[in-house]
Amino acid sequence: MFSKFFNPKQESNSQGATDFLKIFKSIFEFYEQDDEFNYRTKVIGTEGFCELNYYLIPNAFDLENQLIPNGISTYEDLYAIIAPKINFSTVEAGYFNENSVNFLHLFFKTSHPENKFQWINHDFLIFCGYQDSDEINVYEVLYSSQFDTDFIDFWQKAEPCSLILPINSDHAEALEKIEDVLLGLCKTMGIPHLDKMFKDATKEVYYEVNAQLYANLLKLINPLTDESEVLHRAKKLHQKLVVDEMEDEGDNADLLLEFYWQSDWKFEFEDLEDFIASAVDQPLQIEIPEDTYSADLFPYIQLFLKQNGKILMNYNSFGDSYFFFIIDLKDADEVINQSYFAGIYLEVVG
Repeated sequence: MFSKFFNPKQESNSQGATDFLKIFKSIFEFYEQDDEFNYRTKVIGTEGFCELNYYLIPNAFDLENQLIPNGISTYEDLYAIIAPKINFSTVEAGYFNENSVNFLHLFFKTSHPENKFQWINHDFLIFCGYQDSDEINVYEVLYSSQFDTDFIDFWQKAEPCSLILPINSDHAEALEKIEDVLLGLCKTMGIPHLDKMFKDATKEVYYEVNAQLYANLLKLINPLTDESEVLHRAKKLHQKLVVDEMEDEGDNADLLLEFYWQSDWKFEFEDLEDFIASAVDQPLQIEIPEDTYSADLFPYIQLFLKQNGKILMNYNSFGDSYFFFIIDLKDADEVINQSYFAGIYLEVVG
């Protein structure tokens, strides 16, 4: 059941804005009629899978093995930890002997704005309830970017938050993507009438992982390759990585790349000079300081390529070698996004 113990609170939604209350209400109602309690999907601009889980108090917690060792003797005591944070009133002892309160746990990751190799974990607890009404008309949210595996610690440290105004820098990063994440999950779950909940329900927040996705990716990387060859390679990649469920281990360069230059981690500018020149079809004018080698060359190469509307990328070999290739700068974000869904590890170097 939904909590009926919210204290009075004013809620409003700006005209034309995403209606989070309708979204959460629809999700709760969907879960109550569904046999699945966990959904996940990939969403553009996030890392790994985004997950949405449905839980009940008391069912989600083990009193003897989880709560009591953490100094929480009853389910009501657990409830009391979050009651002040989410604007709940108190419940009497023994309430959870015959009653329950449901909540959502939303989890996704984004890359750190100052370090693309570092991720920020975003965990939200979402509660819906009734405020002087017979219909669900209010929600409350807790947030933490420090949740590890201890759910009790999360409940104790999570902070109440808005889905409009950030409470800290990590939360600000989460708010940049939360609408896309919720839209992707709602589409994955098959929740109807999204146009009545989201500001832009038609936004493309994920890609269908099919042979056409691989064909689109190959066209961006290899614009001069014949269409029939692109489709042939795309079907092979889809068969291997999706149908046969084989991981990309850096062994698909010949299918993925028409023009590339392979090197180990040690190289000089002269080694790839002709490769770069062929991509821009003009003499190179790059000033390289003396004794500059290997990865230290990347900033100088990328600056020159950027001035010519190009960018240097690498297909990750998961070893000590590179598979360099060059694409149009305008296509870089789309290539990264599509490769993420395709399960192929491409990256901008430098």
